[in-house]
Amino acid sequence: MSVPLESHAAFGTTHWSVVLLAGETTSPESQRALEQLCRAYWFPLYAYLRRRGHPSHDAQDLVQDFFAHLIERRALREVTPDQGRFPSFLSVCLNNFVADAADRERAQKGGGGGVQLSLDAEHADQLYQLEARNQFLIHATGTGIGTAGSSRTAE
Repeated sequence: MSVPLESHAAFGTTHWSVVLLAGETTSPESQRALEQLCRAYWFPLYAYLRRRGHPSHDAQDLVQDFFAHLIERRALREVTPDQGRFPSFLSVCLNNFVADAADRERAQKGGGGGVQLSLDAEHADQLYQLEARNQFLIHATGTGIGTAGSSRTAE
């Protein structure tokens, strides 16, 4: 059973005016409001992740990355008071962020989602030797033999 963010974290009431101001442009007032929210919610979010089993260092990194993500995506522009409590909004966003981070980490460990090639070094060396012989024949006789995957001949 997941423990809601609000249940154990001690923080004051969120003033929607601060949240809405933080979601605005990069004015000095909006920057101060954003800083105020980050300071007010850093520990509750950290404690929430620790209660969910994340080691201290991972929880710190996740909260920092989460705030950067919120700022980069300008997510606070989309939140409104009629959507419910701000801590609930943060909880849902944080849970999604952590799940996405875990997916990215698993993908990275599994090869990063890139194409995996099986390189045959012995075969590559054989092709290289054929290529060297072919170059020698081209220069010595004016004709060469084709290598695997090559149809090159002397002109």
